[in-house]
Amino acid sequence: VYPIAGAVLKKGRDALCGTGRTVMQSHTYAGSSVRALMTATEVLREIPEWMPSIAKVGVELGYIFRYLERISNGMVITHGQGLMWGAIFSKEGKMGEQEYRRKATAC
Repeated sequence: VYPIAGAVLKKGRDALCGTGRTVMQSHTYAGSSVRALMTATEVLREIPEWMPSIAKVGVELGYIFRYLERISNGMVITHGQGLMWGAIFSKEGKMGEQEYRRKATAC
């Protein structure tokens, strides 16, 4: 038994089937090979060892991305946490304007 493989099936099978869903739609590793499940299990076991480093780098990235946003004069809006950061770029440099940002992020 692999920790990732059966978690969804412990409860809620009838609710899952009743909505026309299948286990193959339940999560990232649904329907994956044994090798993929074993790899995912080991990755999840390893993550706690990396948490201090991720937290430290995440704080540093926060400073970097917020600085980038400040010096861009509305050209870049950044958002994120930890090691997952993204940005919205405005060719016209209008992302600092509330109405323009609302329209641009609506799509």
